[in-house]
Formats: sequence, structure tokens, C-alpha cells
Amino acid sequence: MRSRARGLPWKPWLASVGVSLVVGGVLIGHAESTRTPNPGVWYAAGFASVAAIVLITAALTLGRKPWLHVAAFAAIAAIALGLVVFTTSAPSSSRSCQNAGQPQSAGTYDCDTSFGFGMPFLVVVFFVPAMALATLGKVGADTYVSVRKREKPQASEKPEAPR
Repeated sequence: MRSRARGLPWKPWLASVGVSLVVGGVLIGHAESTRTPNPGVWYAAGFASVAAIVLITAALTLGRKPWLHVAAFAAIAAIALGLVVFTTSAPSSSRSCQNAGQPQSAGTYDCDTSFGFGMPFLVVVFFVPAMALATLGKVGADTYVSVRKREKPQASEKPEAPR
């Protein structure tokens, strides 16, 4: 029996995840810094850039693929974004860390992240928008393919002779 995982476009997906981790990590990490005066702009830029990467990757790789592949890609994208948010909010110097009442500049220990138990919740929360973006990418790619098929003359059709 052939594995379903063999038909997945792993190389572009892993490249997309890598770019999402770096870009999202830098932008969201900058937003989490307590030295950033306007973190909302950095959060918006981080989430928007990761969303654009997910949408473009879905449009390029999910055309004419089954919906199970769309869900798999959305799950991988949600895991990557959850990892970015989880790792940038865990340091004691992050904006999300309460530091148990100590000043945020204490920075002597990491935040209590309950040993990663929050990560599955982040993945579930991020799966819904990732699935929506992957669906938009797939539908866009499918529409493009069907329009291109309609425009292309079939090989069996003979071109009309000039008069």
C-alpha cells in the first residue's frame, strides 16, 4: 500500500515553514520585546507576512490536490506559527511574561509556559485561519487551472484555415 505522505510537496512546504519561522520570529519577536514602543504594528506585520507566505505557498502547491493535502498544509503552517508565538513569548524579557511580580527587566528566568502545554491550544487556534488561507490558495489555483484549460485549444481540434 502506497503512503499518502509521498504525494505531498514537502520541499516547498518546508521552505515555506522555514521562511515563516524566520520572518515571523523576527517580527513577532520584535513585538514581544519590552523595548518596542508600538508592538501592535510589529504583531500585525508578523502575522500578515506569515499569512501571505501561507497563501502564496498554498496557491503554488495545492492546485488540483485533494482536500486532505490542504488540511495537512494548514496543520503544518499552524504548528510553525504556534512555535513562533510560543518561543517569542517564553523569555522573561518578553512583553507577554508577567515575571511573577518582578520587574520585567529582571530577566533571570524564563516565563512559566507550563512546559509547553499551551502549544496545542495555539495550534488549534491558528489552524482555523491557516485552513482558510490554504483553502483560498487552493481555490485560486484550481480556478486558474480550469480557466487555462478552457482557453487552450485541444490537440484534436484543427485550427481554422485562412480564407
